[in-house]
Amino acid sequence: MSEITKQELEDISSRYQELMASQQTLLLSTASTNGVPGLSYAPFVCGMMPEFFISMSARWPVIR
Repeated sequence: MSEITKQELEDISSRYQELMASQQTLLLSTASTNGVPGLSYAPFVCGMMPEFFISMSARWPVIR
């Protein structure tokens, strides 16, 4: 494998930041304690990398 140049790394970082700024929700892939898979989505905002602030609801069903 070839090494990534500083310019390529800066380009990748810039594209990543643009992608994160354009998103408003994310998918949460979870599993219950019994191993039952779950999939849901939630709104989020990105703080200073790598902080994510995810809006959670107490009304989400709990799978047991």
